[in-house]
Amino acid sequence: MGLKYRTYLEGPATVYCCFKCGTHLATSASILSRDFTGQHGQAFLFEKVVNIYPGKAEDREMSSGIHRVRDVSCIQCSMMLGWTYVGF
Repeated sequence: MGLKYRTYLEGPATVYCCFKCGTHLATSASILSRDFTGQHGQAFLFEKVVNIYPGKAEDREMSSGIHRVRDVSCIQCSMMLGWTYVGF
């Protein structure tokens, strides 16, 4: 399968990591909104996230209507992290 290339984030901003393996995902500087609630509690909308791979796009019913989204998982350990809007 080969080696998995991962981006390492650093700087003055807080770095958000995968809960399971610690792979860097995003910084607090890339948060666009904290006003989301996910399946398991508070959720953030990020402008830029690294070290993820996308799942298949699907239409999903949410509190704000039906949206086209895809699940995203950690590139290192495959843990499902959340979802992203298709087209963003």
